[in-house]
Amino acid sequence: MIPVSPEVIRILKETLPATIIATIGELVAGAFLGNMTNIFRMFPGLMILVPSILDLRGCLSTALSSRLGTALHLGVIGKELGFNDELKENLIAPLINSVMLSTILGIIAYFVSSQLNVEGIGLFTFVFISLLASVMATLFQMSITVYFAFTAQEKGLDPDNVTIPALASLGDIIGIISLYIATIIIMSIGGVFIG
Repeated sequence: MIPVSPEVIRILKETLPATIIATIGELVAGAFLGNMTNIFRMFPGLMILVPSILDLRGCLSTALSSRLGTALHLGVIGKELGFNDELKENLIAPLINSVMLSTILGIIAYFVSSQLNVEGIGLFTFVFISLLASVMATLFQMSITVYFAFTAQEKGLDPDNVTIPALASLGDIIGIISLYIATIIIMSIGGVFIG
């Protein structure tokens, strides 16, 4: 039998619960996505946005989580340091990325949708839904990421082992819900944007 070091056991103890939560989270996200079938029937082009929005959420949240974990290890951020410049910069970057990338995703989704002759929505609507969903999800997820990272460190856990797996699936749940809310908002504004 291969000897297992205490460090490996510690990492397993920290990551296993987060990974189990992530797995359950993916099931919740899938169930919520399944309940959106009526919206996808009305606007099938929105299906093009789903994978890209979810991937964007996962990339931004795990990158932020990793950066916060490093900053916590270095002692440049922490509860005792408050909302300092280092923390502000780490939060502004994903928000800017989210705005730029979601706008590009909306444009690409519109052109892919039109090339596939998928009925649906106009360019402005694709961009608006993508942008609104991404910004809502980013703002919500950033606050959760900071809370998870600070709480993990406070409890003596490595933030990298806890936050990254949990936030990857939480990003999917938040992304799906944000896409749903953004679509409902655009539908309530009226047909002026649809088509």
